[in-house]
Amino acid sequence: MKKESIGTRLRHLRAVRGLTMDDVGKVTDISKQTLYKYEKDIITNIPSDKIEALAKVYDVKPSYIMGWVDVDMSADASRLVLDAQAKAHVRAYLSLSKEDRAKVDEYTELLADKARDAGRDSQSSTAAEDKYA
Repeated sequence: MKKESIGTRLRHLRAVRGLTMDDVGKVTDISKQTLYKYEKDIITNIPSDKIEALAKVYDVKPSYIMGWVDVDMSADASRLVLDAQAKAHVRAYLSLSKEDRAKVDEYTELLADKARDAGRDSQSSTAAEDKYA
């Protein structure tokens, strides 16, 4: 089986996340032209700091982008397909300043923690109800 090129992996990751080159460029400080060259394998010696920035945006490990592993084990994010609303949220997020993104990240974590806690509470109460039913 033929190994995917770095460019193919980058193009696929961007496509399944519904991001444009402009979207990715805003977050990574990589120009649209350079991203194009990465995705078309015109530039194959990509600096490590750029690989790390792209991995962060795509929520994968740099080793996946480099092709050193065939499956990104950090998440099943490479198969993630976003609906229109999720894409709109991502685009809005990418248009924010770094400070505002940090606020959104903090609030998202707060809501996720709250949801996890609520899930634990409902599981605990269900278990208690079952025990005394």
